Amino acid sequence: MGTNSVAKDYESLRVHLGEESISLLGYSYGTRLAAVYASFYPERVRAMVLDSPMPPTLGSVAQINLSEAPSYEDIGAFRLGSPQRLQSLQNIIQQIGTTGSYLAADGFEVSQDELTKILDILLRLSPSIEWEMTQAGLNELLDSDEAHTFKVELAKFRESPLTSLEDLRFQLMLQAVNCVDESQPIDFNEVEALYPEFLEATPTFANLVFPHSHLCSQWTGERDPVPAIENMEQKLSGQSVLLVAGKLDPRTAYSWGQDMQASFGERAALVTVTEVIDHGFSFSGYSCVDDVAVSYLIDPTLDVSDKVCQGNIQGRKYNPNAEVHPVKRLNDVQPHYINNRGQ
Repeated sequence: MGTNSVAKDYESLRVHLGEESISLLGYSYGTRLAAVYASFYPERVRAMVLDSPMPPTLGSVAQINLSEAPSYEDIGAFRLGSPQRLQSLQNIIQQIGTTGSYLAADGFEVSQDELTKILDILLRLSPSIEWEMTQAGLNELLDSDEAHTFKVELAKFRESPLTSLEDLRFQLMLQAVNCVDESQPIDFNEVEALYPEFLEATPTFANLVFPHSHLCSQWTGERDPVPAIENMEQKLSGQSVLLVAGKLDPRTAYSWGQDMQASFGERAALVTVTEVIDHGFSFSGYSCVDDVAVSYLIDPTLDVSDKVCQGNIQGRKYNPNAEVHPVKRLNDVQPHYINNRGQ
């Protein structure tokens, strides 16, 4: 079930198809799979695009989550529009952590459950209908200490009581793959000991994201650790590699893209997407990214260089009928809230 086994399956498929080499396009976890394949079979790689890369090394899931934690503060500040609002939100978090609730100046109380919901919404991919519907109320709470509008807007959403079979299957697969892949697993108590570091790295979102670090802390199944992706420039036969990473990606930290680029050396180019909270950028409507990716995939012998693409999608309207890119759907693993207005 681990990445090593799937990479070997890829090679068996290549042999079966009679292809001399293959082009790899990986998103999110798929970047780990593509990178491991390239490490095992470097001579079989024609071209490789790593979009929203995972980190090049996997010690434990908890340590990976910790390395991602600081990026949440940047995402929160960007979505709220100012560091001052983020600080106000942290003050509310601290009060709720102490007394269990927060009493605003207008006499309305913010509960722990409401806080958890809005923190989850703050990390949603753009465009987010949940954020569009709760933004005004949250800003009023943070700017004027009035909670009435915030509570009214947030009450329009309730947590979905149902989890689809597809969601359950994905969660189990996610756990199995990550736990099998770990090279330096840590146990429950060791994960718990990391909590102060999470709190320091992301004081706003620590209590939301820390529980996910226990994904493998009690795993008792077999392990097949993935190799560290390093010195890839020496392994590949001169092939170039294209990476795409978002500055405000809440699923895979931008620093992971930088680390992965370093692992591939001078033959790797990084396309940086700015000003948008998103994950999975190529072939998702970002023409600046697509222009580079298409040209590279058509002719990977062309020189590629680092590039910055502005990803601002302000003004893009939410379209409930639009097809969702698979990587955006499968990586939205936080709790979902559904409209509670009978619509």
